[in-house]
Amino acid sequence: LAALTATADRTPVVLVADVGVDDASALIWLAKDPTVDLLGVAASFGCHGDVRQTAANARRVLRAAGRPCVPVYVGSPYALGESTPPSDDGSYVHGSDGLGSVAEAPEEAQLPTCANDHAVSAAEFIAQTARERPGEITVIVTSPLTNLALAYLLEPRLPELVTRTLVMGGAVRHPGNV
Repeated sequence: LAALTATADRTPVVLVADVGVDDASALIWLAKDPTVDLLGVAASFGCHGDVRQTAANARRVLRAAGRPCVPVYVGSPYALGESTPPSDDGSYVHGSDGLGSVAEAPEEAQLPTCANDHAVSAAEFIAQTARERPGEITVIVTSPLTNLALAYLLEPRLPELVTRTLVMGGAVRHPGNV
């Protein structure tokens, strides 16, 4: 079905996510939706602590969804204005790895992979993609907004360059989505 959908009919999307059990479902949906052109994932820190873990989770979910070549960009390891990662790793909700501590099945390990590590940061990816495709990109954020804020600092015209920004936000004066 995805092959039948013309590229011009697909919405180009950048997902900014701290992929754990909750964001994994959004990522699978975006990866499988024939009306979405998933350009990449900007990995964020989150209640899973380490941004490298959320990036690894994004790669694992993309492999399982049959989209191993969607690039994953590693974002900031901590919130804007902070100098250390969050102390709450969320393991009591999401498991030690953010994906329920479910070991990779042997057949999952045999799924195809692509070299999709990139030298640019998540913020640089967002800003660069918006510059290259002005008026086309939808940014979806299901995590802390740090990578989006950093992209804005790199490209102050970002709000005018993207078509829309959809945010599943958290709280202003409290941690998490409370």
